Amino acid sequence: MNRTLYVFACGAGPAADVAELAKLAVEDGWDVYPGATPMGWELIDVEALTEVTGHRPRCHWSGRASGWPPADSIIVAPATLNTIGKLAAGIADTWVLSTVIECMGLGVPVVLAPNVNPALARHPRFAPNVEALRRWGITVLWEPDRVERPWMVSWREMLDAVARRVG
Repeated sequence: MNRTLYVFACGAGPAADVAELAKLAVEDGWDVYPGATPMGWELIDVEALTEVTGHRPRCHWSGRASGWPPADSIIVAPATLNTIGKLAAGIADTWVLSTVIECMGLGVPVVLAPNVNPALARHPRFAPNVEALRRWGITVLWEPDRVERPWMVSWREMLDAVARRVG
């Protein structure tokens, strides 16, 4: 039986290509359940994600149980400055943030791949937020010297990080 991976996209440019991440994950044997923040929803290719994963992406809370199996791991990519700040502060004002925070409490391995431009990354709370998330056991794949777009590690690097976390 496949392991379950939640893939959550936030509102940054690479979200348009997150189906590529899902495709690689499926090829690696994951059963991928995709979702997005409200801003990420504006960028993702819902049909491509549905076709690749066999599961329709979600963005909002459901009035009934989601029907999703428990996650074995989560990737949040691209993770925006906004999402990273809210996650570090414990603000669960979107379905994605609420799900990630709950899964953190359940001990589910979480991999964050920030896509934050260098100017935004200079915000005085960004580096402390990244460090706090790391202390709390989240793998944050942030490369502060990355100055070229997409300001984010590759999809493969994210999956490799998940593999290291779940074995």
